[in-house]
Amino acid sequence: MTIQPALTLLLLVMALGGFCYAFWQLQRSRVLIRILNSQRIAANSALQRSRMDIYSVRNRAKLLEDTVSGGASAVDKAKNQFFLMRLRVTSTVTVNDSHSAARARPSALAR
Repeated sequence: MTIQPALTLLLLVMALGGFCYAFWQLQRSRVLIRILNSQRIAANSALQRSRMDIYSVRNRAKLLEDTVSGGASAVDKAKNQFFLMRLRVTSTVTVNDSHSAARARPSALAR
């Protein structure tokens, strides 16, 4: 074997080693990016959870303050809104039932 093929083989092996090392680094950096992303998501979730806790405490305090200052007015408002919502749903169902009953009657009379 002459020196030129041996030198070429050595350079090819070194190039293959360099490509293998680069691929290994790429895989390692992808794993680290995934870990970093999951930590970022966890931190954002914890921050959002603490904000929601603060908002819920603030809303509870405001409801308690409204209830104490205005008697039971805040509770009454909530009950009235619930009653109106239930009334709307009931009237919608009743109207829909009466329409379907009116459509069903002519076919029942035809028998």
